[in-house]
Amino acid sequence: MRRLTLMVEGFLDFHGSFYHTVDAKGRVSLPAKIRTMIGERVVITLGFDPCVWILPESSWESWLKRIHSMSQLDPSVRKLTRHMVGNAQECEIDRLGRIHLAPPIRTYAGIEKDVVVMGMIDAVEIWDKNRFEQRQASDLEKLNSGELLKSSSGLF
Repeated sequence: MRRLTLMVEGFLDFHGSFYHTVDAKGRVSLPAKIRTMIGERVVITLGFDPCVWILPESSWESWLKRIHSMSQLDPSVRKLTRHMVGNAQECEIDRLGRIHLAPPIRTYAGIEKDVVVMGMIDAVEIWDKNRFEQRQASDLEKLNSGELLKSSSGLF
């Protein structure tokens, strides 16, 4: 059975977790599976959780359209805009498949060396490995207690 790698019914399909390290210059390799789908240029910004978001240009443009359609008179929208747009940086993936994470972005996510690169359907998250494992344990506990299911907006 052939696996559809680029799109699933019009949506990107980034999935899976990959363990990598950040080099001394702040670069991290993107897994080949993700590189084949993401393109040559990405936008790097702060995630909603303490992680880094990597978005292909098409996903970034969708986010910008959503934010642009919201009223900038709303303080929450301005905060979202500052968080995502104000901290965004465009980045080319180098010939070795690496991206550069600027120091302020690494600091926000607590990234020093070991990271988890995780596909999130239309974006990729990069987490500090220890933070990720703590979050996973916490989320699993909430999932097992039913807490996450109650707040999943009808997903189940």
